[in-house]
Amino acid sequence: MPEHSEHDRHPGAHRDQVALGPGGVDLKVMTRRESWASAVEIFAGPQIAADADITLLVALDDHCGVDGIPRLRLDAALLPAGSVTELGGH
Repeated sequence: MPEHSEHDRHPGAHRDQVALGPGGVDLKVMTRRESWASAVEIFAGPQIAADADITLLVALDDHCGVDGIPRLRLDAALLPAGSVTELGGH
């Protein structure tokens, strides 16, 4: 599909999308072209370094933890730029 079409409702937007597990829930990120660079990825590991201006974590199951705080599926955490955050289960 072309990045822009004559029927595009948001012609100035860049889109990234990833499935958030079973059940048909998708995360779609839209940013203004040439103003922001967005990326959507699935991450698993003991730590994440927030090297972007904005880093948003979304829990994909009910057994996630962010800096020791339990998170349920689809809970989100906004990470400060430059921070290192501990991830784990609970």
